Amino acid sequence: MREEVDIALPMELPTSTDWAEVDISTQVLRVICRVSGRAFVGTGLHRNEEWINISCNYTKDLFLAALKLRAVPSFVRPVLALFLPDLRRVYRHNDRARALVQPILQQREQNEKASAEYTKPNDTIQWIRDLIPEADRKDYAYQGAAQLAITAVSVQSTSKLIVNVLLNLMKYGEYVPVLKEEIEVVLAESGGVWTLESMGRLERLDSFMRESLRFEPPLTATFQRRAMKPLQLSDGTDIPSGALLLAPADAIAFDPNFYPDPEAFDGLRFYKLRQQANENGSAAKVGSKVRHQFVATSETQVQFGLGRHACPGRWFAGHVIKMVVAAVLLDYDLKFRDGEEKRKTFLFQTTNMPDPKTRILMRRKV
Repeated sequence: MREEVDIALPMELPTSTDWAEVDISTQVLRVICRVSGRAFVGTGLHRNEEWINISCNYTKDLFLAALKLRAVPSFVRPVLALFLPDLRRVYRHNDRARALVQPILQQREQNEKASAEYTKPNDTIQWIRDLIPEADRKDYAYQGAAQLAITAVSVQSTSKLIVNVLLNLMKYGEYVPVLKEEIEVVLAESGGVWTLESMGRLERLDSFMRESLRFEPPLTATFQRRAMKPLQLSDGTDIPSGALLLAPADAIAFDPNFYPDPEAFDGLRFYKLRQQANENGSAAKVGSKVRHQFVATSETQVQFGLGRHACPGRWFAGHVIKMVVAAVLLDYDLKFRDGEEKRKTFLFQTTNMPDPKTRILMRRKV
């Protein structure tokens, strides 16, 4: 993926040393579709322009269709579905995904039969093929849709968080030299090659990412669940069957009982907490240190869920975000357009995202 970051950034971001205006949300999304696609569908298809466009648009079309269908009574939905352009686009995405994935799967089938020494590729196409029953392995429509499902829950959320991180770096510019120095030191000590161990040492960048996650929560409410039977909580609250429950993620993120001075953005907030854990050295504090990492879940950070239903892709997303942000910090200058400041995030229902109309100026460093 690091190799793909080096390839994708010059393809999607300015290569000139002169300032150029960039639709940051659109271009970062394309970068993430390329980088994540390297792991999802393997070398080749991830650079197919049609696959990139499908990956970028599938989630948007899917959720727009769902929102419109939910807005009407259930008995009307089958009729409305016939006329929804968003849903027709979803069906077309599924059809094209099948057409693009099918020849790859067929070639792998032939390779397996041709040689016992064949080494299987390490990507999600292969993972899914190996996991499903033998009888379903020629169901190429299912396997194409499965790839789009993985895309739907990954690239949009990852790209939006990267945009927020970059915009916060532009707004709070005092953190840029601090993070850049950390990246340069860690990269030099690892011989210029990113590894899981070296990325784990980017503690200040990790903290800045987590503070961006806290300060502008992607979801204002999480843990959407429906009670299937009556239950009573530990404080005596009765939950009737059929009740919809959500956790107030936004309120938790700005609760002064959990976060001192929560209305202030502190990019090193979680780095300081990890340092405090290091200084103490007790077993309890070691656990506390881990709890302050970007990927950690807790009762005070519920964006990734909690317990056995916590997001299993958060480590993958964390590595992608670090690689992209680190590369941008090292290779690009960023600033707001003249007279502009960071726009407020755009809230739609419980989804909080960077303003999609945001345009910034970027240039390649000399």
